[in-house]
Amino acid sequence: MKKNMKKKFLDESTATYPIRLFSTTPEKDSTPVRRVAFALENIVEQLKKPLVPSTQALAQALVYKFNGPHRRQGYWMNYKNLSRALRKYNEDDLLKKVSDVHKKATASGAGFYMPSNDVIRYIGGAYLKRLFRLQQIRDLCVRTAHVIMGQLELGHWEKFSLFIVAMCADISNGISKQASAMESAYAGLSSFLTSLDKRSGF
Repeated sequence: MKKNMKKKFLDESTATYPIRLFSTTPEKDSTPVRRVAFALENIVEQLKKPLVPSTQALAQALVYKFNGPHRRQGYWMNYKNLSRALRKYNEDDLLKKVSDVHKKATASGAGFYMPSNDVIRYIGGAYLKRLFRLQQIRDLCVRTAHVIMGQLELGHWEKFSLFIVAMCADISNGISKQASAMESAYAGLSSFLTSLDKRSGF
């Protein structure tokens, strides 16, 4: 229930990208603006590092190459869903949006204008939603590996099945590293977000 409420809150926070990116009233001190800009820079740097990109490319290539002989196998739909979820995660446009706000926040003459509450809330919500997507990808890894183990027990496509299991393990390991990096990057922005809404905690 708590997880569903959190997901609903994040969906509401990211329903529409704000039109107004910055406050129209300048701050008396540029320190908070610099702190937000630094927090955004950390998020940008983390978003530049995709989740196991070479494994994603390989997973997609296998879908094209083996879709014919495997499409009727029980595990294949799970595997295709895993490949698709990984691709969508890495093709997320959040990096472009955060980079744009960061660039404008650090532009000459912008030193006293804070990013708007709406855009901070949107970025924080979209970033946290990526954690839910990481969990979905991990769940797909587990399901895919579990089902494909049945192929191994039957002695079918042994090398191919072992290869898929190894890919799932690599993706799962990448997810752990990605989540850890996200927690570190989010820390700088979290104080601003929790001041707007305590539900924004990591």
